[in-house]
Amino acid sequence: MKRYFTHILLILFNTSCFSQSPEEINLEKWIKKENITFNSPICPEGFEHFQNCKEINAYRKISGDTIIIYSRGGSIAEDIETLNESIKDQRFNIFRYPLNKQSNGTIVVQEMRKWTFLSRNDTLYLFDEFDEIKSAEFIKIMSAFYKGKISEAEYKKQTEENEKKDLGFIPQFKMIYFKGIFDDTNVYQFDENQNFKEEKVTLLKTWENKGVCYFKIDLETWTAGEYIISDDFKFINTEICEE
Repeated sequence: MKRYFTHILLILFNTSCFSQSPEEINLEKWIKKENITFNSPICPEGFEHFQNCKEINAYRKISGDTIIIYSRGGSIAEDIETLNESIKDQRFNIFRYPLNKQSNGTIVVQEMRKWTFLSRNDTLYLFDEFDEIKSAEFIKIMSAFYKGKISEAEYKKQTEENEKKDLGFIPQFKMIYFKGIFDDTNVYQFDENQNFKEEKVTLLKTWENKGVCYFKIDLETWTAGEYIISDDFKFINTEICEE
């Protein structure tokens, strides 16, 4: 009976091996050769590593009234050819790290996004570097490429030229929260002096834990706008975890 069970295991193992595509086999060899580990980035010097949601890596550094957080941004699937270039980048496995492998012979590479907050006089500010005009131009270029109107070489050329353009946008800090902002209303409209993009913020939820009050807010903005913050600003979560 034991021998029969062993034969079944061997058959299942061999079937599993044969079912792998050439791309998967080559990827497995590459992973072993390069000693790749998944979802285990190296925390940069001067930062503390934490997981603001289950298995989502983040880094945090507090310097005086400045709070810098790196957390999950976009992700992209890369084949071996692209990965061979990616691993040469000094940011690899720090600010760009392998998240998981896929059956088509690619690896999903996770990008880390930077948030810079400023805490002053019971008020929280966020540094806004998002150029809406430049972003709109990039979307046009990307759309033209996917529709086959321009070649890959032209796509790269136009993308690089767009990044170098000075369209007059000046990154700056904007107010996103202050103590008492939701005392009388769940929605607050910032004026230009507070928030140069004149955005609106909505209170989604509030609760207390161990004497500290927490707020889940939604900033009406072009980029990610949902945050969880404590009223003492010692806790800021740029991720909204599943509830």
